[in-house]
Amino acid sequence: MREEIIKLTSELVKIPSRAGIDSVEKIQNYLEKWFEKREIAVIPLLDREDLKVGFYLHIHSDIPGPAICLNSCLDTAPFGDEGQWIYSPTSGIEKDEYLYGRGSADSKVAVSIFSHLADYFQKNKSLLAGDLFFVFDADEHTGNFQGIRSFLDQSPIKPDAVLIGYPGNDKLIIGSRGFLRAEITVYGASAHSGSSSKTGINAISEMAKIIQSIKEKSLPKENNTSFGMGPKVTITEVNGGDGYNLVPDRCSCKLDFRLTPNVNKEVAERWIESIIYNNRLVDGIKPPQIKYRESWPAFHLPVESEFVQLFLEIAQRVFQKNIVPSVSGPSNIGNFLASRGIPALSGFGVSYDQIHATDERVHLETVMPVYEVYRQVILSMMKSKKQFVVQKE
Repeated sequence: MREEIIKLTSELVKIPSRAGIDSVEKIQNYLEKWFEKREIAVIPLLDREDLKVGFYLHIHSDIPGPAICLNSCLDTAPFGDEGQWIYSPTSGIEKDEYLYGRGSADSKVAVSIFSHLADYFQKNKSLLAGDLFFVFDADEHTGNFQGIRSFLDQSPIKPDAVLIGYPGNDKLIIGSRGFLRAEITVYGASAHSGSSSKTGINAISEMAKIIQSIKEKSLPKENNTSFGMGPKVTITEVNGGDGYNLVPDRCSCKLDFRLTPNVNKEVAERWIESIIYNNRLVDGIKPPQIKYRESWPAFHLPVESEFVQLFLEIAQRVFQKNIVPSVSGPSNIGNFLASRGIPALSGFGVSYDQIHATDERVHLETVMPVYEVYRQVILSMMKSKKQFVVQKE
């Protein structure tokens, strides 16, 4: 089994599937044929324009029980400077108990592990109760998550719980900060940059004042100890100006606000608006504008919940080490699932190095322990025959 999982991982890494760069059709076709050989039905996932954004598998038991979904992604981050890699980003080479290549850690090894779990439960008729889904999202690294979104729209059954195969096994990710994205635009008055009579009003300079105010203003406090890192705000992009000889009359910036349970979307919006709208307005100049984009709330599953405790107990027994339940700073699809009332464990998998960086690789000695953790978790969840419900703190 170990060598089979490693082999499939290597073959998937050899197929480039960079989000927004490569077509993901090739990797989808390869994996679909892998399942066809094992007589496992593949159900395509389509977005609103009927474009394929992944596929899912459905294994059913006639005995009533929970619906569990395992989720991983087929697309990857870009390569970066290929000349800096020890081995090609698509080498899939195995050396000294490492497997190298872009997407090896995030998350083609999880795709391979989950694929072999699907084969195990299908072949051995091992599903004791309920329904087991495997979702392979080909639109994850774009930030759109259209695969899992389409699955929730298309699936005949809403999953009671989702297990996401992001890598790492020192922690079990039971929650994440959310986010609010906003675009801020300020206006000025254009003039020739060399004029001695009309100086204009420089929109970039006005934006610089706002950015400085954002930097200096204290963020609201979060009193939930699980989110000890607190909220965070970052200016991620600034655009303005049309050349050397014009005073810019428009400047925009993109702002990323990381949310916590008490510093939610509404609190963040008030904080942003207190800076933007309290800035000095110049007579005759259009006031600043704020456009709020997508937002996902923070989420956190209680440590004492049956769902979390079951996974922790099995993972610690298999790995023979202490595994800490934790909240991640970056958001992930778990935030979206929680907003839909679906609990998600959004991070447990193989050990890794250099994720999204040069020489990304996975530690192969952790492949089988991860496989065994998920196998035992699925069996135990199905034995309980209980629904797993989101609990809120």
